[in-house]
Amino acid sequence: MALQDEQMMRLSGTKNAPLSPQEQVQLQATILENITESVVVTDLTGRITYWNTGAQALFGYTWEEIVGKTPAILYPDRDEHQLAHDLQHVLDGQDYVGEWKGRRKDARTVWVAIKTTLLRNSAGEVIGFLGVASDITVRKEAEVTRRRLAAIVESSNDAIVGKTLDGIITSWNTAAEGLFGYSAGEAIGKHITLVIPAERYQEEEEIIGKLRQGIRIQHYETVRLRKDGRRIDVSLSISPIKDETGNIIGASKIARDISERKEQERRKDEFISM
Repeated sequence: MALQDEQMMRLSGTKNAPLSPQEQVQLQATILENITESVVVTDLTGRITYWNTGAQALFGYTWEEIVGKTPAILYPDRDEHQLAHDLQHVLDGQDYVGEWKGRRKDARTVWVAIKTTLLRNSAGEVIGFLGVASDITVRKEAEVTRRRLAAIVESSNDAIVGKTLDGIITSWNTAAEGLFGYSAGEAIGKHITLVIPAERYQEEEEIIGKLRQGIRIQHYETVRLRKDGRRIDVSLSISPIKDETGNIIGASKIARDISERKEQERRKDEFISM
């Protein structure tokens, strides 16, 4: 154990004696092999000359399978002219930073945040390129999902409104503008009582109380208020919104105008009573 401690102290440079060139190389190699990010080195022709375990975990290729090939195999959606342009950008003295869509050996898509810089030898001569990439697939897929959901919400014929548990409006789609008469700019940031008649404020408190317990509300029929003062019959479906840890942080409300149906029901009732 004492010998191992001596070696660790030697490699970490905690002893008075500085690291020898061989020890420095050993330490650097150990660091590169154990970091989680993908580290790839290419020569000036773009051929891969170094491939760490992080790169193998990210892309699925072993050292033997990838060394000697170009990064084009990892990024088939980017043409080689674009890759050459990016490398020229680095040769001109500017580090390249970007987000690329790659493809693993098993054909699965992987998104990476990549930074490419010049690699120089001890004499300061440029000998290749160093690329460090980290996996951002989860974030990119979440962004795609959010955009898809946002498009669905925006194109919905039903009014869809987001609010906090304090009742502050956080989102307001186009259909909500048409139903209630307020633009998104007028509604977002305001309290949801903006569209609730005063005598029904207690109703909102009861709804928030159920949402705090994680209870969904389906097809709740009530009355709401338009910007022009007109009252409208609506059917509400309200679901709690949770954060990544499962805590309820707000609510999503879908409102459908049922004024025409309610009017027909009233006329029917009047007819029957007559």
